[in-house]
Amino acid sequence: MIEDWAWAHSAFGARGVWANERPLTAFIFELILACGSQPTVVANVNVFNDYTVVERGPAPIAADSFDVSKCFGPRGAALIAE
Repeated sequence: MIEDWAWAHSAFGARGVWANERPLTAFIFELILACGSQPTVVANVNVFNDYTVVERGPAPIAADSFDVSKCFGPRGAALIAE
């Protein structure tokens, strides 16, 4: 579960303590792309107003080296390029 993912899009986003940080929205997008590309890694992503629920798939994942951005291809990466 990822709470408060939408902080950057609220009234506090532009002036809060995280105003200069990358929004969690980008991470949520990455999880959605991974879900579509590798559902054995990310089985489901459910986005709600205040939180997001992520269900892990059955694939083995190395905790010390896992990188969600490696779970989708260049087309997906182009959607979230900064």
